Amino acid sequence: AGQAHREAPFDVVLSTSPPLSGHLAAQRFAKEAGLPLVLDFRDLWEPAVAGRPARARRLVEGIVRSAARVVTVSEGYADWLGGAGARERPAVVYNGFEEKAPAPGAPATAAAEPYLLHAGTTYGARQDFRPLGEALLRVRERTGRTLRLRLVGRGDAATRDRVEGLAKEGVVSVEAFRRSDEVAVLQAGAAAVVVRAWSGADAVAMGHLPAKLFEALPSGRPILLVAEPGSEAAALGRRLGLESVAPGDGRRMESIVEGLLAGRVPAGMRADPAVASGFTRRAQAEVLAGVLEEARSRKARP
Repeated sequence: AGQAHREAPFDVVLSTSPPLSGHLAAQRFAKEAGLPLVLDFRDLWEPAVAGRPARARRLVEGIVRSAARVVTVSEGYADWLGGAGARERPAVVYNGFEEKAPAPGAPATAAAEPYLLHAGTTYGARQDFRPLGEALLRVRERTGRTLRLRLVGRGDAATRDRVEGLAKEGVVSVEAFRRSDEVAVLQAGAAAVVVRAWSGADAVAMGHLPAKLFEALPSGRPILLVAEPGSEAAALGRRLGLESVAPGDGRRMESIVEGLLAGRVPAGMRADPAVASGFTRRAQAEVLAGVLEEARSRKARP
């Protein structure tokens, strides 16, 4: 960075994490070069949130205090980083979605059986898909009709272990990673797209906003948002016109599944297009551009 700065001087240093080591390197370079530093936290560093060891929080506080501006992905994370010493309230730059959806890699065809789609990496320690799978199983036993939950992407070992029995029953399948254009095809054929926010009472979980929530918006499909009551994901869902389902609310899940099997889209599963349009990646990039321009106008902080 130093060599590149000597060849063509920078105006601002922008660092993103994880990993936190990127912020440490950027902090050192910005100080040596006398440049304003902007730190982008896409996730909170869990050891610092937990306070164990205490030096983890001190490390984050030292980095945050050195920044001209701090950027993060949710209001909850902004609150935490503000409490960790940010000089002013961090800006929120959401993940957003591409205005032009990826072109499908193959024509969408009718599936042999209706399905729910969750596309993306799963984290078994934070996302439990068993309540939804068990709701699917109860509906099948009661009606004789199957709506399968397809977990497509990088499913971790904890997820596979948790749904193993449901997979044997045929109501859940853990499938391989797919390209974005292939996921577009799967979304187009899904009865609904499942977005599973993280569970937990800590700041990391309560402030978590699944990137898949934004990527589901341009699909036009019904969205089944599963999120902790009071969480950032539940609040953003309401803003979008979505009624989130609590992770353990099996009865509500059954009602939704029965409606989808009957060809009805239950209330609260359609996002408001007018609100969703504010979450394009271009719109969010404009927010970040404003932060960078503001930082550029400032002198480097000690």
